[in-house]
Amino acid sequence: MNEQTVDFIVEARELTVQFGEHRILDKIDLCVRPGEIVTILGANGVGKTTLLRALAGLPLLQTQRTEGVLNRNAPFAFVHQQYQASLLPWYSARRNILLGASVHSSNGEASPADLAAELTSFGLNGRLPLDRRPDQLSGGQRQMVALARALLLKRRLLFLDEPMSALDNSVQLEFATRLRETVHTQKWAVVAVLHDVHLAAFLSDRCIALAGKPARIVVDAPLNNAERHDMPTFLAESTVEAVINQLAKAIYS
Repeated sequence: MNEQTVDFIVEARELTVQFGEHRILDKIDLCVRPGEIVTILGANGVGKTTLLRALAGLPLLQTQRTEGVLNRNAPFAFVHQQYQASLLPWYSARRNILLGASVHSSNGEASPADLAAELTSFGLNGRLPLDRRPDQLSGGQRQMVALARALLLKRRLLFLDEPMSALDNSVQLEFATRLRETVHTQKWAVVAVLHDVHLAAFLSDRCIALAGKPARIVVDAPLNNAERHDMPTFLAESTVEAVINQLAKAIYS
């Protein structure tokens, strides 16, 4: 395919995931374009993480069978829901963050200046004691380490599984705002699983909701025209309120 004609970073058509005889996802159609953030919502156990991992091409179980068309046009970084397990306990926060860029770089370890710039650009600078090991950090700080490591790779595609679950509300909103700015400016793409409908709407250009057994996309709602000066004003917009109600009805009914 000619690169100039590519208008998506990740695309799935009739994507189906089955574990043994049990079908989890059925005929998922999803296209994520450059400069777009799409969040996946749904009830517990519906298959949100399964979809995220399937889009990334990550293995789940030996009995998994995946069918359909899946295309990715960019290298990606993945932040797992169990982010703590990805941190090396004998390394400092700084070394853990720099490790990913070092492994994937032909120029050796990323510099502390690169790290400081990255943390600042996403509103995380000053929130992390970089010389402490993971067991000396709070859950929120460990999640910041996992996020910073993925962001420092500067991949055009990010898969994020509950990436702000351990962060304070104020940090969530600042990080979401900074991430949106970067994605739109750099033409990255993000696919994220979130459980908080309001935060998902604030972060996203589109929210999709999964429902059913097997799960399908039952809502695909755009939010890219909504202004995001602050959360209360954003949530008070009539178009945003309508989308949140639509998502909540699909998830909880």
